[in-house]
Amino acid sequence: VTFGEYAANFVENRRKKNGEPLAITTKQKYEQYLRDYLIPVLGNKLMGGITPKDIQAWADTMPLGAAGEGGAIKRKVWELLRAIFNHAVETPLDMDGTTLLTKSDVAYGNVSAEELETLYQAMTPRFAPVIYLIGIMGMRPGEVTALQRQDIVLADDLSGGIIHITKTAKPI
Repeated sequence: VTFGEYAANFVENRRKKNGEPLAITTKQKYEQYLRDYLIPVLGNKLMGGITPKDIQAWADTMPLGAAGEGGAIKRKVWELLRAIFNHAVETPLDMDGTTLLTKSDVAYGNVSAEELETLYQAMTPRFAPVIYLIGIMGMRPGEVTALQRQDIVLADDLSGGIIHITKTAKPI
């Protein structure tokens, strides 16, 4: 299956976490991202044949301006691309649990683990965990921004915990 076919099906059938269909405006925005940014570069490639080099070629088609112009839209398109590939990795195609892909080569902004660690170390202790929440756990910046203390429940021995994502902050 090509990226174009899979992505169109993904957007058409995508549901919110609570099972409700996407809002019409959200679906239209996703369709626009596909049409304007993703399909021209990745559309005819087979899902299983897309490499990190292909992802980088796509990313290079969306350069940022000197003052960061285009950053917000690029981030949103990255999020959609990542969601499409994560869906292909996580969604079983049959009763045996076979998925279309076994791994996703879409990293958020193509940041390596070493680069994430460097960024984490450079941040003030108060904000450093944001790097891992976004870069490793895949949370959206708005979800991280909206977190409150009661949203994080740690195990008594601090060996793990749960993060309840119940809201998102809109960019201003």
